[in-house]
Amino acid sequence: MHSVAYLVYILILKPLSWLPLSVLYILSDIAYVLVYKIFGYRRSVVIENLTKSFPEKNNEEIKNVASGFYHFFTDMMVETVWLFTLTEKRIHKHFKVKNPELLDKYYEAGKSVILILGHYNSWEMVLSSLNLHVKHNVATIYIPLTSKTFDKVFYKMRTLFGSEMIAKKDFSKRMQEGHDNLSAIIFGADQSPSISKNIYWTQFLNQDTAVAYGVEKYAKKFDMPVIFTKLTRERRGYNTAEFVLITENPVDEPADNLTEMHVRMMEDQILSNPQYWLWSHKRWKKKRDA
Repeated sequence: MHSVAYLVYILILKPLSWLPLSVLYILSDIAYVLVYKIFGYRRSVVIENLTKSFPEKNNEEIKNVASGFYHFFTDMMVETVWLFTLTEKRIHKHFKVKNPELLDKYYEAGKSVILILGHYNSWEMVLSSLNLHVKHNVATIYIPLTSKTFDKVFYKMRTLFGSEMIAKKDFSKRMQEGHDNLSAIIFGADQSPSISKNIYWTQFLNQDTAVAYGVEKYAKKFDMPVIFTKLTRERRGYNTAEFVLITENPVDEPADNLTEMHVRMMEDQILSNPQYWLWSHKRWKKKRDA
C-alpha cells in the first residue's frame, strides 16, 4: 500500500511541478494568507528570532520583515515543487552564476574547494543545478529526511544534474578516501550544531550563537580554498549566485579566524535583505553552558 506522502507527491506535487513558475506564484500568494495570516505557522518563533536579531526595530518594522519572510517562504515552497521535474532549459533561465571563473581557477590548479551556503534566498535552486554551472563536481552534505518518500524525491531532485549527496554520517570517510573528480563541497554553515563538541561561540545577529567547526576543520586538513556563495534575488523567480573568496590558504589562518569570517559574511548577506533568511528555523536552541 502506498503511503500518504507518496500519494501526495504523485497526485498533487508532481503534476504541479509541470506548471510554469508564474502560475505557481498564484498558489504562493494564496498559501501566504493561509500560512501567515490564518494558521500562523511558527509565527511566534519568527517574531522572537526577528525581535532578538533586530532590537533597534519597532514592532511595526518587525511585522514588516516577518510579512516579507512569509511571502518569500511560500514562494520557496512552490519553487521547490517546481524543481521536482526540472530541466536544463528551465533552470538556465531562472538561475545564473555571475563568476564561475573563480572556481575554474582552482579546478585548473587541481584543487577541490569548500562552498559556504546558508538557508538564504532560493538555496534549493543552487543545490539542484549548480553542477551545470561549474567544472568541479558539486557535493552536498545532508541528513536523510524522516519521510522515505520525500527523502527519495529530494535526493533525486538534487542529483538530477550529477551533483553528489553525502550523508552526514559518511562525510569523514568520503573526505579521507577522496574522489576521482575535483569537488566543490557545499557546507550549510548557518545550521545549529547537532553535537556539543567542536563548537565555536560567537555573536551572530545580536545573539550568542554556536557554530560548527566543520568548515575550518576540513579546509585546513585538506588545504581547500573556502568560498562564500552570495545569493541575490534579482526578481521573483530569478536568482544569481556570486562566488566570494574567503581564503585560498586556510592552513595559514589563525585558529577560529576562518570560522569567524564565514559567519560574518553570512550575517552581512542576511542583513542586506533579512526577509530572505529562514527565520522559522530554531537557530538558537543550543545555549552556552554557564
